[in-house]
Amino acid sequence: MLLFRRQMLRLASAVAMSVLVAGTAHADQFPSRPITLVVQAAAGGASDLVARLVAQRLTANLGVPVVVDNAPAAGGVVAVKRLVRASPDGYTLMICGTKSAIAESLFKSHPYNLSKDLIQVAPIVSTDLALVVDGNSKLKNVGDLVREIKTRPGKVTIGVGDTIGGIQHLAAELLKSSVQGNFLIVPYGSLSKLEVAVRGGEVDAAVELVPGLISLLQQGGLRALATTGKERQGDLPNVPTIAEAGLPKAELTPLSFVAAPAGTPAAVIARLNAALKKVLAEPEFQKAMTSRGLRPVSAESSADAQRMMDADIEKWRGIVKLANVPLQ
Repeated sequence: MLLFRRQMLRLASAVAMSVLVAGTAHADQFPSRPITLVVQAAAGGASDLVARLVAQRLTANLGVPVVVDNAPAAGGVVAVKRLVRASPDGYTLMICGTKSAIAESLFKSHPYNLSKDLIQVAPIVSTDLALVVDGNSKLKNVGDLVREIKTRPGKVTIGVGDTIGGIQHLAAELLKSSVQGNFLIVPYGSLSKLEVAVRGGEVDAAVELVPGLISLLQQGGLRALATTGKERQGDLPNVPTIAEAGLPKAELTPLSFVAAPAGTPAAVIARLNAALKKVLAEPEFQKAMTSRGLRPVSAESSADAQRMMDADIEKWRGIVKLANVPLQ
């Protein structure tokens, strides 16, 4: 029996060593062919822009083409399912973030588990939302809006550029809870429709992601009362944070990560993480992001990135519950 156990231990050790050697050899060769970077949004939007800039810089750093592939269907679920089913070899990656984190709480049954079926390789950017009004609005600050809400309960209208359960809608619901007053949230489904509504006086104010608002704010058509991050936006230095405006519980910072399928070798993940950190440290990349209302975000390791995503899932789970969004 003792001899048998020793033989089995030697066999297990040999198998483990062969797996380690194989994984190391794979990592040493990685990457040796083009990498696909899947995006959960259509071409032309903020997510697509980030993906293309990341792909461009990764191509230079890794020495192989990194090709962006847009898969915007079904609220991003199609893109995640594609990544989950991909070979775990590092050659299929995805831009994954708060949109997917929210989806974890919106469906009665889910075709994947974001924390178990994906590996978050590294965070890349964060952004804020902005509370905005028409450029000629009588509302000059958040205090003015809060007074209107308290004075006219249920009468003030705040528009959002997405649908129920989206980032902007949930941010407006969190704002409602923070104000401790009642107002009507009006989903418009797109930024273009929301802009028309705000400038035409259909709604009193709006909550929208900063990247889509930058040019409108700089041109003066819309005016920002506050942004939802912990720090002021670099291109909007005179706009206070929501905490500075007196509503710290309304702070929100949507995140984006690069993710890989679960089972991707640790050495490959480490190689990708190092390459992404190098991209994030490049001054040109940082400038490109900040000028569009985005902030580069780094993490020491993939494990740190995973913890950030898990925390994001839980944060938005609480907001979905607060908003009483019906499950799909």
